[in-house]
Amino acid sequence: MSSSNVGQWDAALVQGEFEQRGLGIEDLVRRDFPDEAIFVAVVSPEDFDEAIAVGIAVTERMEVDGFSGFVTVRVHSAEVSKVRPTGRVKGVHDPRCSDLVQLLTSRSRTSDALPSLHYIVDSSASLAAAVAPRHHLILGRRGVGKTALLLEAKSNIIEGGEIASWTNLQVLRREPTERMLLYILESIFESILQESRQSMKSSRTISALAQIYDDVTALLASDEPTRRQVDRLIPTIQRGIKRYTEATGRRVYVFLDDFYFVPKADQAALLDALHSCVRDCDAWLKIASIQSLTRWFVPSPPTGLQTGQDADIIDLDVTLQDPAKAKAFLESILEKYAMECGIGLLTSVFRGAALDRLVLACGGVPRDYLVLAGAAIAKAQRRTSGQLAGVQDVNEAAGDAAQSKIVELEEDLSTQEGEAQITVRALEMLRSFCLDLAESTYYRVDFRDRDSHPDEYSLLIALSELRLNHMINSSLSDAHQAGEKAEVFMLDLSQFSGSRLKKGVEVLDLVEGSMISKRTGKAGSARKGGTPRQLNGILRTAPQLTLETFADLAAASDL
Repeated sequence: MSSSNVGQWDAALVQGEFEQRGLGIEDLVRRDFPDEAIFVAVVSPEDFDEAIAVGIAVTERMEVDGFSGFVTVRVHSAEVSKVRPTGRVKGVHDPRCSDLVQLLTSRSRTSDALPSLHYIVDSSASLAAAVAPRHHLILGRRGVGKTALLLEAKSNIIEGGEIASWTNLQVLRREPTERMLLYILESIFESILQESRQSMKSSRTISALAQIYDDVTALLASDEPTRRQVDRLIPTIQRGIKRYTEATGRRVYVFLDDFYFVPKADQAALLDALHSCVRDCDAWLKIASIQSLTRWFVPSPPTGLQTGQDADIIDLDVTLQDPAKAKAFLESILEKYAMECGIGLLTSVFRGAALDRLVLACGGVPRDYLVLAGAAIAKAQRRTSGQLAGVQDVNEAAGDAAQSKIVELEEDLSTQEGEAQITVRALEMLRSFCLDLAESTYYRVDFRDRDSHPDEYSLLIALSELRLNHMINSSLSDAHQAGEKAEVFMLDLSQFSGSRLKKGVEVLDLVEGSMISKRTGKAGSARKGGTPRQLNGILRTAPQLTLETFADLAAASDL
């Protein structure tokens, strides 16, 4: 696409075409790609049919002018009601609560097309690290905010005048690794070219980058590019990126989301190739993944990204090890959504005990917290006499989520042959141990057992990262044996809430930010863990899980 053609049509000209026909545009966005420009016009529903006709007419004029681009029309749809009652919310039947349920349902999951409604800055300064000139692995369970962090970092980077490339590996999971690499490289060069054509129209640097882009797309167009063909491009790509960043002073960031969809056996090699492409350049990899499903480095021969040397880790997990901190953080997120709907106080919608139970039910995972909050409100709205969402509503919402978590588990492990079945079986065995044998939803794993059974332990961690098992304490000392320590875990509430839970089972609960332990079906059995010493006393009574339980599964697993 020549530079003259790029400049023939702009957003103002397209908007003028609509206005000449008496059509108002609520929003108009131009998206530039190396081979074309796309104008996205957002109009009201009543103007949609007429706007489609205008869009077609404008696209035809672009073709006549030799401009490579087109107009597409979308309908504006409000996510929440525009007209709401005023005053204090008096329960779940207030229309504003329905708005909140709708908002939580539609915006709890983020993507490049739909960023977070509000990004909550965490105390660990993850955002500052994510925009730093350093390769990063952003790790955490599903729903902890990996994508939200990447998108916020990407927004800040673009505002600062730098170059950002975005690729979601879930889209490419059916492609061989060679083509995955080519698609990522195509995205990198598209981002550089579309940002730089205007400022460097006749530059030899841009011409060289355009040639590399053409070489990459030509390989993608072939049926089965070989590893050798792709490898031969890497030195040229590295020189092109280095030349560009040095000539322009602009930094390049490469965002890779959902990296765990790359087959585990291929992950280190893919990262190694990408690292070679940006070696000694002002270009930085930001990779979001689930730790147990990711192999970012192989020591022999050294392949991939070695943490501490090539890359750093950003750990986003908010666990239940500090329940009061987790509660405060999660409620701060929900409050932002509630305020969007005109709800000033969460306690005008939820009972206090329900807000505590939400923290326990989500295991500290923000997305699960928001989804369960919306589902609990919807449960409460079905009761004509219900005024506030209560503990039972949260329990039922958690129980309903059980199957969806299994579906997500199978999706996450879809590229690892046989692993989904092995992990589901590990969950069944863990649930049987907790509910039938130990009669306790929380349990201990001794350090010695963990260290001597790493493969079996990896299955337990996989369940944790898939939000079916939650860390309560990472280093609990033994009261009677000096130097002996254990980890304490809790089975996810979805696996034992509602009808799943029998009487006589020891469970953990949260009361005003503090853990307690109680036995189901037995009044007055609660033990309070209001202080660290009291809580440790409770956790030391947890039954011990022997990791050898998973020996047969571990032998068949690659986790």
